[in-house]
Amino acid sequence: MKKRIRIIGLVQVLSGFILTAHATVTVTNVTVAQRPGTKLVDIGYDVSSTQTNRVSIFLAVKSGITSISATNLTGDIGVSVLTGTNKMIVWNMGSDWNGTLTTGVTFTVAGCPNGGDPTATDWVSINSRWVKNIYANGNITMSDKTTGRMWLYDARPSGLQNWNSAISYCDGLNYANYSDWQLPDKDTLGGQFSEKGLFAGNWGFFWSSSSFSAVQAWSFQMTEGVFYKDGKDMSGYAWAMRNATNIVSELTTGASVKTDIDSRNYNLVINSPYGIPIPGIGTNIFAWHSPVICSVEWVINDNGTNYTYTGWTGTGSIPATGDNNTTGVIILSNLNSSITWQWQISGDIDNDGIPDTWEYQYSGNATGVVASADNDSDGYTNYQEYRFGTNPTNALSQFEFSCLAPADKNYAGLYLTTASGRDYTVEYRISLTEGTWLPFITMPGSGSPLNLKDYNIGQQRFYRVNVNMAE
Repeated sequence: MKKRIRIIGLVQVLSGFILTAHATVTVTNVTVAQRPGTKLVDIGYDVSSTQTNRVSIFLAVKSGITSISATNLTGDIGVSVLTGTNKMIVWNMGSDWNGTLTTGVTFTVAGCPNGGDPTATDWVSINSRWVKNIYANGNITMSDKTTGRMWLYDARPSGLQNWNSAISYCDGLNYANYSDWQLPDKDTLGGQFSEKGLFAGNWGFFWSSSSFSAVQAWSFQMTEGVFYKDGKDMSGYAWAMRNATNIVSELTTGASVKTDIDSRNYNLVINSPYGIPIPGIGTNIFAWHSPVICSVEWVINDNGTNYTYTGWTGTGSIPATGDNNTTGVIILSNLNSSITWQWQISGDIDNDGIPDTWEYQYSGNATGVVASADNDSDGYTNYQEYRFGTNPTNALSQFEFSCLAPADKNYAGLYLTTASGRDYTVEYRISLTEGTWLPFITMPGSGSPLNLKDYNIGQQRFYRVNVNMAE
């Protein structure tokens, strides 16, 4: 006589259940729009129900008669969706339907009460977790909104059979128009003990798909709530279930909207012999209607040589020509676009006597400084500030020159500030208004002040400074 090996104690029994009438679910106000600059599609809708505040929502996407697999979904989709307005599903078509322009795509949003099977002809809400599905052919299943699994309502139609036969029975079962039934594993079967009061059938030993050894498998005594290690040749029932989280393959109810979707790549090629443009040099891939700003520096140094940006040429969504260092916002509506940034060795692009590099340093633009203006209101024009090597944006940055001849000294003391890259020539003459200016000294600037002495005893002198760019 074969003996069953008892393993685990009782599991709590759920007694009683509540039946409610079939509820009607209505989906309205479906909207569909591809999000610009992405491969995401936003699907909005409203949903109401006559008796319940939680429903199951499903989405079907079709191009003509061809179904499009839309599995990468987030938002108000699936089981246990609250009824209400302004619901939103987001479909990542770049994952499911990449690389195509598809016109006239139909999006259908459908709902059914409380997580039941939309292919059923009627649903009965058992409680907040379970829904009974009733089909046109008389089959009955139970949908578990918590796990997404579906079970036979009659827990033991199979009759007693050994373990291998139980597995074959479930694998070959065609019920409620589904053929993907299976024998549940040990833990899944044990979890049904607390729910068994909602199902039909007398209780006894049920096989799980979990094998213990070559000759033993796990069974569960549904009356007692106890696991056993039984010989695979012993008898038990097979309670079939299916992982039904994707139970909808065809929807005929709900509300639909037709629109175009574009999951192609939009290419933007950046060409530039110098600088570090944004986006970077080469082919940059974007999504439909991406907003793009192309920009580049005004002045760059490349291996010791300064270059000034002079303009661009473009194709596709990029304007054919431009002379700013930024395009502003461009919406990519052409599959292929390009921009070529153009450069020249730095000089004076606006011919105002101030080099591009200096204007860029203080304005961020090779033409951004007006030579005759006094931006910092210190009494010196921007051109003079350039010649002096001072900062045109800081009123405290000024060229200084002074002369002091102490009565007890035999020299005149001269003081002037300097900047690197400049040569300073101090000149003098006896009369302020007459005569020729004569050179006193010429020295290169270093960025530090110069203190000079003119040992001219007993002679009146007037001084001036010429500032010239160093050769």
